[in-house]
Amino acid sequence: MAVARMVEKEFDVEIIDERVDKKPKEKVADIIQECLCFGITALTGSQIKYALGMAKFVKENAPSIPIVWGGWHPSVVPEQTAMHPLVDIVVRGQGELSFREIVKALSFNKPLADIPGITYKENNTIVSTPDRPFCDVNEFPPMPYHLVNVENYIGSPPSSDGARIISYISSQGCPHRCAFCSDSRVYKRKWSGLRAELVVDELEKLSRTYNIEGFFFEDSNFFGSLERVRAICKEITKRKLAIKWEAEVRTEKFVRADKELKDMIKESGCYQLLVGAESGSQEVLNLINKDASVDDTVNLVKQAMEYSIVPVLSLMVGLPGVKDDINATIKLIRDSKLYYPRTRVFMFFYTPYPGTQLYETALKYGLKAPSTLDGWADYTLDKIQTPWVKKKNKNLLSNLMFYFTMAYPSEDSMRGTPLTRLAKKLISFLARQRLRLNFYGLPLEAFVVNKYLKRKSSKGAA
Repeated sequence: MAVARMVEKEFDVEIIDERVDKKPKEKVADIIQECLCFGITALTGSQIKYALGMAKFVKENAPSIPIVWGGWHPSVVPEQTAMHPLVDIVVRGQGELSFREIVKALSFNKPLADIPGITYKENNTIVSTPDRPFCDVNEFPPMPYHLVNVENYIGSPPSSDGARIISYISSQGCPHRCAFCSDSRVYKRKWSGLRAELVVDELEKLSRTYNIEGFFFEDSNFFGSLERVRAICKEITKRKLAIKWEAEVRTEKFVRADKELKDMIKESGCYQLLVGAESGSQEVLNLINKDASVDDTVNLVKQAMEYSIVPVLSLMVGLPGVKDDINATIKLIRDSKLYYPRTRVFMFFYTPYPGTQLYETALKYGLKAPSTLDGWADYTLDKIQTPWVKKKNKNLLSNLMFYFTMAYPSEDSMRGTPLTRLAKKLISFLARQRLRLNFYGLPLEAFVVNKYLKRKSSKGAA
């Protein structure tokens, strides 16, 4: 949608989302012969697998149609991406203006060399033009929601009380320098946010047009400007928009915000915050250039409880060259859960992604990086890419996530027959005792539950 808005007034645009569209290849086959180009956006991992499959289909059916790749993965490894036979042009970083210029160049059969921010093939040689300067997002047209079936993107997360929630992005970039994140490379530590009035205009229009009840701001840094957040909250309240919202936040940003702003955040409908806590170890936070402290996380949890906002802590363990960080992170999670039981947790083993500072460190500790675009298709969170992590720690993480989830379950997860509810209450009680005692060995409850779920799944499949 971000690149489509730049050309839809001059060209016919068709957006196909293989995640939700039925028979996507049939849709491609119907239009590909008339296309000027075929665009693909992809993250590192499984999206590349499906993107390559569709690109192969396009090349087989319309070999002369240029295939333009963009998104996070092509932006951080553009030359390697462009080397693939199913890639003709790569758009690096902020792609709105670059894609528009590519489309116009192809339309008038002009050369690509004068377009900043792209990498492409020319006479069997990979050519990269200079980076494009970062642009103010307020200069772009609004998102063309009419080009997609919005209903496909409305959900009801467990914590939203059944509300119709949709993702929304109000800014691009991030000024921070976290060593595990590629944002600083893709956007060169630049940040730009839509003006508050424009944001609330769109929220109001989406809410009324599609009966949207809530929004998840998927900005890399929604709180990049606290004054903008203040203005957005004030405008939502002023217009009496009956919506709920959640966003990602850095711990120190929320903790150091003034009380008036926090009151406005709550009053405007914020019910949940995805918190980049990262670790319970200050050593790790320093290593990843988080520029925040463990105390910031603790204080955020306490303040979130005061405002009845659910904090969702995102944490990772297993960084290269770090020892015993998992115990410090376990303590942070346990303390947060005991202090504010509504606290939710997502914990992962660190996965090194290209384009990040820590990626180079990971290579020194034995990471075997894919050498082709195809190899990156299997580079996913569920396939641990960290040979320095011991097996016992992998098993411990699995046990931890089970007990942290079961200790304070949501109301929806406790439903079932009387016998099932009784069993869940018993497991929940035992999980809370484990948190209190900090004991996660001999995971008999997890074994029984997993056996039950596996048996139930096999019956359903049969």
